[in-house]
Amino acid sequence: MAYKCDAHRSYDKVAISRSGADAATNFPVSDYDVAMLTATPLSDLVASLRTSATRTRAATQSSRHRGVCRHKATGKFSARIQDKGQKVRCHI
Repeated sequence: MAYKCDAHRSYDKVAISRSGADAATNFPVSDYDVAMLTATPLSDLVASLRTSATRTRAATQSSRHRGVCRHKATGKFSARIQDKGQKVRCHI
């Protein structure tokens, strides 16, 4: 299971890749490399986030942050975003 922060940052990265520097994020956009995120194909970014997630024990409650939730059955956090009808999920 990942720390909530990992899921929050995953959401932010996907939001920036879809909407650029104007994306609504959990952390300041200045924390990220906007040029790299907007140039990376979405499928590559999601695959990268899934493989780089820290697998440690998560908190027992759901997240209060945008686009992040904790699945009760598995205890894993998930970052989800929808843009122009396309849903993207990143379970970490």
